[in-house]
Amino acid sequence: MNELNLSLTALGKKSINVALNLISPENISLRLHGRTKEVVINELLDMLAIQGKLLNRDMALKDLLDRERTMSTAIPNGIAIPHAKTNAVQELTAVIGIKKSGVDFDSALDDKTRIIILALAPPNRAKPLYKFLLAITTALSDDTLRSKILTTKTPAEVAELLRQYK
Repeated sequence: MNELNLSLTALGKKSINVALNLISPENISLRLHGRTKEVVINELLDMLAIQGKLLNRDMALKDLLDRERTMSTAIPNGIAIPHAKTNAVQELTAVIGIKKSGVDFDSALDDKTRIIILALAPPNRAKPLYKFLLAITTALSDDTLRSKILTTKTPAEVAELLRQYK
């Protein structure tokens, strides 16, 4: 996430809330089954494909995995944010997956990843992608919010927690 050179003050709370509203219940899976990051990424891409949000699933997968190979998108606290600029989508789109038992996402800290946020945007719409990445990273840095997300029972609860984030 080195390309995130936006500051929180520049983004502002209103922008953070707008970015987090991108996540709706149908974009959340509480039961990822994959045991590797590649399988988990495929599960999340399947969600987008079912919703008709991918122009080219294979291209999206290639671009995501190419990005992962350059540097793992795992960050502290059991979070990974695989993301890519790709022509496989027409607009910024994102999904969240929860893997309570965790998955190895090649974290520098060797911790298991339990919350995975996959985000895609067309190359000419990188700024909204970076704003979203900053917003979701900021929200998930909150220990209480992260803990609540991991104990939710429904995707609607996760979406509501993100909408209410202050």
